[in-house]
Amino acid sequence: MREIPKMKGEMKMKSLIPNRKVLAVFVIVMFTLSTLLVVAPVRASSGTLYVDIAGACEGNTPCYTHPQDAVNFANPGDTILVYPGTYDSRRFTSPVPPHWGPSDQYAPALIVWKNGLTIKAVDPDPSKTVVQTTYNFWVNKAYPGGGGGGSIEHSTGCTWNAVTKAWDGNCVRPNSGTAPNAIAIIASGVTIRGFTLHRSYDETYGTYNTAGVMIGGLYAGDPDHLGSDNNVVEKCVFSDVWHAVYIWHSSGNKIIDNNVATLTTNHWAAISTYDGYNDAQIGLGHPSENNVIVHNTLANKGIALGAWAPPTWTSNAGSKVCCNTATSVGVTYSHGPVIVGCNSGGFWHSNTDKVLRVTGVTYAGDTELWTTSDVTVNLKAQLSYDGSADGSGVEVDFTVNGAPYSATTSAGGLAGTTAILGPGTYTVETKVTVCPSCELTDSDPLVVHGFRGIKELVLQDLESLRASVTDKQDGNKLDQAIDHLSKSLAPELWLSETRLDPKRGDKVFQEEKDAVVKLLELMKDKKSTLYGSPKLQDFINRLVNIDRLLASTAINDAAGGDVKKIDKANDELGKGDAGVADSHFTDAIEHYRNAWKHALQAV
Repeated sequence: MREIPKMKGEMKMKSLIPNRKVLAVFVIVMFTLSTLLVVAPVRASSGTLYVDIAGACEGNTPCYTHPQDAVNFANPGDTILVYPGTYDSRRFTSPVPPHWGPSDQYAPALIVWKNGLTIKAVDPDPSKTVVQTTYNFWVNKAYPGGGGGGSIEHSTGCTWNAVTKAWDGNCVRPNSGTAPNAIAIIASGVTIRGFTLHRSYDETYGTYNTAGVMIGGLYAGDPDHLGSDNNVVEKCVFSDVWHAVYIWHSSGNKIIDNNVATLTTNHWAAISTYDGYNDAQIGLGHPSENNVIVHNTLANKGIALGAWAPPTWTSNAGSKVCCNTATSVGVTYSHGPVIVGCNSGGFWHSNTDKVLRVTGVTYAGDTELWTTSDVTVNLKAQLSYDGSADGSGVEVDFTVNGAPYSATTSAGGLAGTTAILGPGTYTVETKVTVCPSCELTDSDPLVVHGFRGIKELVLQDLESLRASVTDKQDGNKLDQAIDHLSKSLAPELWLSETRLDPKRGDKVFQEEKDAVVKLLELMKDKKSTLYGSPKLQDFINRLVNIDRLLASTAINDAAGGDVKKIDKANDELGKGDAGVADSHFTDAIEHYRNAWKHALQAV
């Protein structure tokens, strides 16, 4: 058989096949890379991660056995659901970078270093899910090439590279050490909800100024994580802590509806917003502002805002402390404004500009007016307050039968605005919202008297005059006038302050006409002690004017109705005006009654 010739590229192909040693190296490298890819904290975005110390997570994935691992693998904005269990501080013994001492093997239970995470307990009972740090010392600062503090780095997802002597990965590298807090938040937009938080203390330096939740730093004094803002701690229980919550140079946080058990520390405050004790710490910038501390229950401790005796004050502007149960609320070395209200317990402040405790609000505006048309009503409120502020800048909300109005207090705590109201009965609700869910209110009646109210005033004036008249005959006539005027005010004759009942309103004109007849008799009787009395003339003028207004209101209401009837009504109105001009008051009342009747017939 003929031999098949070799192809030209055959030798070259053989030369490309690696020998066994090269292949072995290649496999090892690929295995190492694949291992690194597996352990690196990178995860596809699923939105929710789960933590269960038993590793079950009820079948949900991804499932981790410690909250720190979930944080390390989470993406900003994710939710981490934690099943019941006790999640402790962490200890790393391998690998050990150079210079690690025994204390440097530890890390706090949880460092939240990614923005927007929501970390909440699955069980609604906080006692079932515990996050705690139990060691009682600081982890020292990190040294170049590894060193102390490496446990913190390891905890937050980094791996120690024994070749380069450095940490691989984007992790937390403390420059000045780490306090043994149960949870440290060094990110923004984080929510912690529904846990029992515990960190033991022994009254030594290592446990001073530590917290169940430290916000804004790894420790009080941390200059490296400024700008960790807008976090929420809610519905948690704190026990065996120095501070429950410690806010360091951080703003926009909300500490809501937490419970702090009886503490035996010698520090009086369990919730603190603290920006330092010297100019250097205050001077770090990013002062604590706009923090809201509401609806927390502290068994035997207080709440503190501010700083401790530095020449340079901090801000705390816009912060609010309300509706808490605490031994006291204290504000120090703060410019403010700080609003305090609705707390049970004491209140004190020192070295502050604008600290205001609002204790009440009282309606101080108009409560009774008389008018023949729409009228300007003064709505006013007076704050009850104390503190270093002047009472200005607090928004007050009024509602008048549901219609909203608002004003801002000036110095002295007085706020005012106006409303245009017609005759009627109103309820004025006055409200100051000191904090969310902390509202101080007052409720008062407001009566704007219309035509009927003015007639009532005339009746009161007549009764007052009658009390001063001793002449029997004059007294009898005044009694008759009072009786007729009283009958004209019977509620069943009126639909409202400005309108009469169509079927029975005619009696109002008749009774009023009879009252005016008696008054005129007194004025014209030269033997009367009230002969020519200007008071009686004023009464007559006011009553006749109200009758005219009753007629003109009915004519306006009939607009668009029977033109002939409206014309007759206007004609009678004009005749009444002429009667008044000629001092023929009883005739004028009769014409106004006729005008009113024609207007009703026009509808």
